[in-house]
Amino acid sequence: MPEPLHKGEKVFRGIPVSNGVCRAKILVLGKTQHAIHRQLVPEAQVHEEVTRLERALVQTRHEILDVQRRVSTAMGAKEGSIFDAHLLVLEDRTLIDEVVRTINEEKVNAEHAFHTVAERYAATLAAIADDYLRERAGDMRDVTTRVLNNLLGKHDEVNLRQLDEPCIIISHDLTPSHTAQMDRTKVLGFATDIGSRTSHTAIMARSMRIPAVVGLKTASEELQTGLARWV
Repeated sequence: MPEPLHKGEKVFRGIPVSNGVCRAKILVLGKTQHAIHRQLVPEAQVHEEVTRLERALVQTRHEILDVQRRVSTAMGAKEGSIFDAHLLVLEDRTLIDEVVRTINEEKVNAEHAFHTVAERYAATLAAIADDYLRERAGDMRDVTTRVLNNLLGKHDEVNLRQLDEPCIIISHDLTPSHTAQMDRTKVLGFATDIGSRTSHTAIMARSMRIPAVVGLKTASEELQTGLARWV
């Protein structure tokens, strides 16, 4: 971001991952947070929790395949292949078997079991001293959010395909799923608190030719929707 033009403005410095300059009102997206409660279920309902999990995984797979098709059509097969990593999460039998085992042994709801196991996997990836593997933690959390949305019957609060006016997106993070649904006539640029040049979101921003900056640390906490800013 540029030097302040007026007294009182603050400069956020990050990592440019997609070239360009834009000016518009900003739309600040909060972190996607689910209230996941651990609920004990009767023995007779344990099988139903496993069935709920299986249905959510199938639904999530259909959603990701749909996003992949749209991205491949709009941007090319290379960008669409980014979502292969998401599909692999759903096919990871070690992960899924551990979730099912947690449901059966602890007799808990599917949401709690999936969130607990998946977050442990993501945290392990995020702690590895390798940029590529750390970025895969983001993929894991993207898929986790989709699965939890389907288990809880929830949807993203903001539909990036149906924005009312041009804007610059400010967020703690943007998943490849979020980036893929951006209306490029309305999203003029975006900036995130975390991320790197090698993230899938950065790769997609370059393919879409949307100006983007990552690694701003606290921008999503300090800025408010509606304020005009340069990126």
